[in-house]
Amino acid sequence: MTLYGFSKSTRRRHQRVKVSPFILKNPSLTPVDISESGIKLFSINELHVNRRINLELKVQDELLELTGQVMWSKASSSESGFYSGLAFINT
Repeated sequence: MTLYGFSKSTRRRHQRVKVSPFILKNPSLTPVDISESGIKLFSINELHVNRRINLELKVQDELLELTGQVMWSKASSSESGFYSGLAFINT
């Protein structure tokens, strides 16, 4: 399975898709949405920009091993934690 099945959006480079039944190898990271080029995560601790994170995602019964680079991170205004955007570097 590839992530290339997502359609394009006029507002963003790639359409974001909300995720719910999603498994990450690292339980301290919670996926929020995913696109062809990256993923938005929620975490208790701030993820520093340029850090690389190995992700193991289970989507539709298929295991994907990806590496993402943190592009941005900001504190949540409503929860105790941080939202971070990762760009995939090995899709």
